[in-house]
Amino acid sequence: MYGRVLPVPAWRCTRGITLPELFTSHASALWNKGIAQVLYDIGWIERWGGGIQKMCRASAEAGIPEPVFQEDRGFSVLFRKDVFNRDYLVRAGLSERLVSAVLYAKENGKITNADYQRITGLSAATARRDLKNLIDKNILEMKGLRKGIYYVLKHRQ
Repeated sequence: MYGRVLPVPAWRCTRGITLPELFTSHASALWNKGIAQVLYDIGWIERWGGGIQKMCRASAEAGIPEPVFQEDRGFSVLFRKDVFNRDYLVRAGLSERLVSAVLYAKENGKITNADYQRITGLSAATARRDLKNLIDKNILEMKGLRKGIYYVLKHRQ
């Protein structure tokens, strides 16, 4: 499920800033100017202080979960890969029916009860139970009201 952990030793939180504050406007401090300069020279960073938002945007554009940021004697970024693929979902114990719902939502950006009935041949009540099961598994999220209800992948909000 997890991708690469990239340590970023050239950067550290400014004294007193907390990890959640990294997602707001804040000052940055260089920890290792030499490494920072190399990362800048090769194009991995453009300026000090803009990387967090850029990594979050790039992850969203790539359709993968937001990176996990950690600080412990430095700063690291954990990039996670997209787990919404057939192999992962089957290994996670989802039935073929549920896998088809997740993949449909992934490919189309959403799935409705009617969509799910159409691709599986299920009754409305069974389709509703299956989609609720995916909500309970924290895979789908329900949006809309009454006849406008649809479901999206949890990480693609």
